[in-house]
Amino acid sequence: MSTVLRVLKGYKPIQYLGDSILLSKGFDLYRSDLSLCNFEFVASLPSNALKRMLVKSRIITRLLRLDVGPSCVMPGSDSVLVCASKKIYKVELGTGRVTVDFS
Repeated sequence: MSTVLRVLKGYKPIQYLGDSILLSKGFDLYRSDLSLCNFEFVASLPSNALKRMLVKSRIITRLLRLDVGPSCVMPGSDSVLVCASKKIYKVELGTGRVTVDFS
């Protein structure tokens, strides 16, 4: 049986984590429960001020491919690999630490 969820303007679902969902809004990552009611800030991906300003416009974001891309869960750890700005970042969900894994 399926359930209708809330519509969240400006948020992009990035990864299903079992008991929660990883969302992005601009370069900020949030963790939400499955009902999309409780949000927890996880981390902010590095970017310059110009990109942060441009990402507020949906059309410019789509044309310049500025949004956060696909991600995957690293098995056996509380980390996620996230693609953004031609780089792959390792984000530790417990601590919010962000490191460049591949550039």
